[in-house]
Amino acid sequence: MENYIINLDCGSIRRMTREKLSGNWLKVYAGVALAYILSVGMVIFLSNCVPLGKINANINTYNTATLFRMAGYGTKGNSLSLIAYFYQIFISEVFLVGLASFLLRFVRKNEINPGHIFDSFEYYFKCLGLIIIKSIFILGWALLFIIPGIIKIYSYSQSYYILAEDPTKGILQCITESRRMMDGNKAKLFLLQLSFIGWAILSGIPYGIIYYMVKPAPGSVSEFVIFFLGMLPVYVIYEYINTSMTVFYNLITGFTQIPHLNSRNGFNEAEYHFTSEVRTQDDEKTVKSNEEAEFMENKVCDNVNKENSQDETTAVNHAVTSENNFTDESQSESSTPPKQIEHNYKNPSVRRERGFYILLC
Repeated sequence: MENYIINLDCGSIRRMTREKLSGNWLKVYAGVALAYILSVGMVIFLSNCVPLGKINANINTYNTATLFRMAGYGTKGNSLSLIAYFYQIFISEVFLVGLASFLLRFVRKNEINPGHIFDSFEYYFKCLGLIIIKSIFILGWALLFIIPGIIKIYSYSQSYYILAEDPTKGILQCITESRRMMDGNKAKLFLLQLSFIGWAILSGIPYGIIYYMVKPAPGSVSEFVIFFLGMLPVYVIYEYINTSMTVFYNLITGFTQIPHLNSRNGFNEAEYHFTSEVRTQDDEKTVKSNEEAEFMENKVCDNVNKENSQDETTAVNHAVTSENNFTDESQSESSTPPKQIEHNYKNPSVRRERGFYILLC
């Protein structure tokens, strides 16, 4: 698979995403919301409403349970629901692979079918293996220091898309291809995700207001209801972010050819193609030299054609001029009668002048 480095600004990627979502926001929202409800919402539901089995999370302090709740495992007071814990490990993340499949079909084929979220269960064990191996690799790098772990999160970020695109690929192959295609693109993806932070904070305000006003008991059914209702506006931002991630994946894989965008800023097509240039990482120098050679070849051909056209034009003009001159001369000779000299010897003044001239001579 070819690796592409994106020299496209985050604003242009977001504009591409909005153009793709134009007229399809509600349909895509249904698929994204369903995926996150089954992935995260079900963990909260199982923990709060169907607490089958508990793991005592009160090992040190109340913060332990808080961390479990923030991680999405769900807690009942200071206890962790066992069924929610296993659901999070073995099922929850698989829906995110299905979400990648759903968004890939939408972005590439304009096919909107929320049922594709369940496609990942057709290769469930491969998805589960990818989730586990990826988590182990990230944890291993995070043990060295936090920053290497964060870097590897971005390095392996495209593995779900790779597996969803081609389920025949192996687990390590997906991780390796993701690492290679993100070489040179990690900072771009980080900035793209960071550009949504304002929208993420804004979408979370309704949930915070409702939670603060009701103040439900931790692990109660009312907490789940507030979570479910408060997350509905957040899923709009999740839709925006995840679709942008899919557009980003299409760009780095070369599937999406940069189109001309209808920008509110009104930049022209030439400026846009300049700012949205995509180069192959492995063949960047070769592409550049080929472009220069092609430019020089076209320039030489243009010069030769220009000289030939000038010569032909000069020859034609010379022939036309000669023909016009010849025609004018012949017309003037034929139309103008020969000038005849009349000798008026009958006039006596003329005879005297001629005689005087003869005497002088």
